[in-house]
Amino acid sequence: MQRNVKLAVGVVIAAALVALLWSLRAAPLKVLTGNNASRLEPAPETDPLVIGAVLPLTGPSASFGVPLRRAGELAVKELNAAGGMNGRTLMVLWEDGKCDAREATAAAQKLINIDKVGIIFGGACSNETLAIAPLAQEAGVILISPSASAPEISAAGTYVFRTAPSDAKAGEMAARYAYLELNAKTAGVITENSDYPRSLREAFIKEFRILGGRVALDADLPHPADDLSSLFDRVSAAAPEVLYLLPESGASGVGLVKQLRARATDTPLISSELLINRDLVGEQGKALQGVLGLEVYFDDRATATSAFLSAYAKTYREPPPFPAVMANMHSQFALLRDGITAVGTDPNSLRAWLQQIRGWEGTLGMLTFDENGDAVRDYAVVRVNNSRRETVTVYPAARR
Repeated sequence: MQRNVKLAVGVVIAAALVALLWSLRAAPLKVLTGNNASRLEPAPETDPLVIGAVLPLTGPSASFGVPLRRAGELAVKELNAAGGMNGRTLMVLWEDGKCDAREATAAAQKLINIDKVGIIFGGACSNETLAIAPLAQEAGVILISPSASAPEISAAGTYVFRTAPSDAKAGEMAARYAYLELNAKTAGVITENSDYPRSLREAFIKEFRILGGRVALDADLPHPADDLSSLFDRVSAAAPEVLYLLPESGASGVGLVKQLRARATDTPLISSELLINRDLVGEQGKALQGVLGLEVYFDDRATATSAFLSAYAKTYREPPPFPAVMANMHSQFALLRDGITAVGTDPNSLRAWLQQIRGWEGTLGMLTFDENGDAVRDYAVVRVNNSRRETVTVYPAARR
């Protein structure tokens, strides 16, 4: 009898151990991070999944960061209403990076070391992202930015991704359009002296030369830009078949175009997305007549995209001020949902899953990540005509 009791107790204990081990195996994993490697701790299925976000929520850049946060909050609301992340409620800890490297560093340190998140969305500005990237890389934390475009981010680490492409891609695509579509074999480049224009300049010149073109003029836009006589003398002497204009601001760009046109220059003018900005075209469309520009292709008529934009306008009672990058932020939550559904919350597994993304579709359109974690996106060539924007053509990602 005593032997039977012991046997029964043993069976019960064994069954309990098996059940415990199975529950630990099946439970979602809560990601904890240290200074050098990620740690995993079993979490009950009822625990929320907590991630972090660093955006400029106060200060001069809040007008950019707050709409991004709202786009994210809308995505979280939709995801949780549909069952969350594998049945877990998603929570976001929103931190203020102020578009400042020091503030972004402090925000990321809190999220990684105190809140123990394994995923961070941000920053919005390139300097935020570049400040956070080494911390995320060291801790094994996934970092995804919806809008940072500095070329340096391409080398920021294997845990770093972005759904907006590098500025270098825009310069590369401008060179391809000039050489292959406009049939220009010589080009002139006029660049204002700041980081953003310089990054496009370098990419354009490199790609144009690779294609077989010759850069006949590589000039800086002088300050002040009231009298550009000496610059225009150089343009006339070089006689490029296309001019690539890279101002830092809309005002300096419009001034440059006006003075070029005043000299009866009929050379095709290509610019960055700056001079084909919707607001600028609305205000200065007459002065910008005929200017071509390249921007990431964004189809706001696509079903999912249109639904997001309408939901945002209805929720916040204003149209989305930055629809393309806001769609990036909205899409990142769906991307995270798909990744966690596929491989769970382990950052190493998520990183491997993100690295193989090819042709994923979301409110941003089609997304592919290259070997650097950079978004490979389609580009639209836009022409200013009668104070309106006209899409001339779209370069699919497959044509790169």
